[in-house]
Amino acid sequence: MSAANMFNRRFGFLRTCLGPVAAVAIAGLAQSQNLELSQSYADRTLSDGQHEDYIARVGVDAVSPAWPVHDDDDVVIRSALVKPAETITVVRRPPVSQIGKSEFPGPSETQSGDLDRDYNLTREIQQWFQMASEGNLRNICLPANRNYHLRPKQPGGRHLLIEGLRDCVVDLNGSTLFFSSVGPGLVLKDCQRVLIRGGEIQGASTLATIAQVVKNHNGSGRSLKVLPEFVNALQADFPDGKVPLWTIAAIQKQTGSSPGWRLSQPVYQDWFVNRRTRQWVFNAETQSFVPTKFHSVDASLLLDDYVMLVHHNNEGHAIMLDNRDGQGLEDITFEDMTFRNIPGMMIAGELNRGLHLRRVQTQLRSNGSPGLLSVASDTVHINSVRGDIIIEDCSFNASFDDKINIKSNYWRIAEVAGNEVTVHPAGRPVSVKSWGKKNDRILVVGDDLEEISQSRLVVDSERLKGKQHLLRLDKFDASLKAGQLIFNADTAGGRVVIQNNRFLSTRAQGVLVQTSHVLIRGNIFDEIAGPAISVRFGLNDWYESIAPSNIVIEQNRFGAVGFDRDKANAAIEIKQKGSGGSPVSIISNVRIRDNELLSPPVDGQ
Repeated sequence: MSAANMFNRRFGFLRTCLGPVAAVAIAGLAQSQNLELSQSYADRTLSDGQHEDYIARVGVDAVSPAWPVHDDDDVVIRSALVKPAETITVVRRPPVSQIGKSEFPGPSETQSGDLDRDYNLTREIQQWFQMASEGNLRNICLPANRNYHLRPKQPGGRHLLIEGLRDCVVDLNGSTLFFSSVGPGLVLKDCQRVLIRGGEIQGASTLATIAQVVKNHNGSGRSLKVLPEFVNALQADFPDGKVPLWTIAAIQKQTGSSPGWRLSQPVYQDWFVNRRTRQWVFNAETQSFVPTKFHSVDASLLLDDYVMLVHHNNEGHAIMLDNRDGQGLEDITFEDMTFRNIPGMMIAGELNRGLHLRRVQTQLRSNGSPGLLSVASDTVHINSVRGDIIIEDCSFNASFDDKINIKSNYWRIAEVAGNEVTVHPAGRPVSVKSWGKKNDRILVVGDDLEEISQSRLVVDSERLKGKQHLLRLDKFDASLKAGQLIFNADTAGGRVVIQNNRFLSTRAQGVLVQTSHVLIRGNIFDEIAGPAISVRFGLNDWYESIAPSNIVIEQNRFGAVGFDRDKANAAIEIKQKGSGGSPVSIISNVRIRDNELLSPPVDGQ
């Protein structure tokens, strides 16, 4: 294979999976010394009208539901996207300015290890936030540069609930909140126009360690021997010796100007373990992980290679957005914040509308054993939203899943009784706290995406036990039956601006685009094992994404991306699959222009 063909195969700039009516197929970049883009990439537009009627029915409007705006609103209006008359209008509503501040009156600092004191302080802070809500305080300020070790009442419980705030600025004032156990961190509920700024949040437990592949004690199969510098951290965090292991990932040691560990190229691979029949158990005596029985992962591990062992998945999100019963969680801003060592996602959940991140960063832990991950799962994962999301001027360090994932989900009908319909998740069992509000547009489709029924909610949805929701529709339709796909078109996202950010190191995608009216501009991507940007409609991929359209990807820079052997070898991927993996043509109006592939990789520059 020629050098040019090898380059094209490894770093093809755009991969398309557009189905039988694809309008474009793009070859790899022409090889040049500085990897400048050819003119053909200056403005590449993909447009497909096969499902224009479908997109018109389910699409989210390009204009924010917050329109018309108020005097204090910050309106982000960008130039026309793909359709000549289509512009994206994103509204950010900050808290109404108030003079003065209310300082937290409790203890100024605690030392971790005093469990009673940690819990008592947590209870005092919780009471303070409750009084702030009841007193309609507009400014809450912690003492400057203190450390607060928060401990929930029950292991795995939430550390702090922030509920019922309106037009409020919460200033951490340089202080750090340490979560003393693995569980939800700050849970936001029924808050509107709230800004949290100026501090640090750090999670508990060791997220990942490094091991070397060695032979089993009996000479057959493999074991994973944890390197000595990580053993003490494991023993401290898991004194009972029951060390969890979720994922094994190939890594390599880097020397030179930037020493440390990095995802292994060009043969990067990761394996999900301890799922179903796959089990690896920690042997405290040998300080190794040993599989309970032989499987393909065992055979893939080469002797003396190094691997990253990821010990947590989604047990402890730092910020939980709880839109329970649609009470009004909206316009939430995080500014000048640092997140470290989060055993879950940095921000996860749902909200009515309005999420803004500015100058937010994730970093490796600054104490204890060497940090390998800043976040153990997605960095930002929004399950249901009506739009107005802005992520700008942020820097997201090593994580183990998607950096940004904003989407909605398909559900399935469980039961029909007149105009009352009970629904449950269609793919993975991920529910939401609020399914829909009065007058939301509801569509029922077959697995072939052909429309079966349209209706609206006559009242807000009702959350039932488990993960089910009860919907009351505005009309009875005899064609509805159990098993059909159903979704809320008005919570399918839309109006997203992602600009001037740094996305560094993940085994998954950088930005997963599964919504409409999206601008991704001026970002840097490096060490992304999957595609840096994936525009995706996957009816069989967790039943996410309704109808992505009207998307601009411009002026981004790509370092080492797309090197996972099981993912697209591309900086930008467009992928759309229907039920059972069959090709469809749903994604439309995607413009890709003025992006740059870097060599050598960004490497911190």
